[in-house]
Amino acid sequence: MKFMTVTNAKLTLTALVMEVEKTGIPVCITRNGIPAVILRKVRKGEIGLVAKEPPVGKGGKPRGSR
Repeated sequence: MKFMTVTNAKLTLTALVMEVEKTGIPVCITRNGIPAVILRKVRKGEIGLVAKEPPVGKGGKPRGSR
């Protein structure tokens, strides 16, 4: 596992995501030296959509036919 500060992660986020996706090695992102989050590759089939959410317009109201 690799460790990185929040500041450095913000500056290189796109490259960091591509690296984790390519290598599969997770990255622990720290804030003030304390682990805050872990960025890791999502395994196939780990996340799936249960249902499609309706589109939302201004004011949080659903769009479409009423």
